[in-house]
Amino acid sequence: MKCPQCGHSKSFVKDSRPAEEYIYRRRECFVCNHRFSTSEFIDGKIPAKFKAIDHLTLVRKSLIKLEEVIREYQKYKEREMDQTQPIKVMKNG
Repeated sequence: MKCPQCGHSKSFVKDSRPAEEYIYRRRECFVCNHRFSTSEFIDGKIPAKFKAIDHLTLVRKSLIKLEEVIREYQKYKEREMDQTQPIKVMKNG
C-alpha cells in the first residue's frame, strides 16, 4: 500500500477488522508514520452497501459538535453566574 502522505510503498498493519465482504485495515507508513485506512475487498467484488468514509469529514463533524457543546456550556455558566449574583438594594435617602 502506498502512503497517501509521502507516497512510500511500505506500510504495516496496526489493526485489522473483517466484515462481510471486505477487510478494514489501519496502516502506518514506515517512513513518515502517517496512519491511514484501507478496505480490501474479497474476490475483487465491491459490495453495493459499502460507502467510503472520509475520515477528515468525520473529524470535522466531531470538532463542530464539540464546539457546539462548549458554546452551550458557556451559556449555561453565564446563566448560572447571573442567578448567583447578589441583589443590590438601593436605599432612599
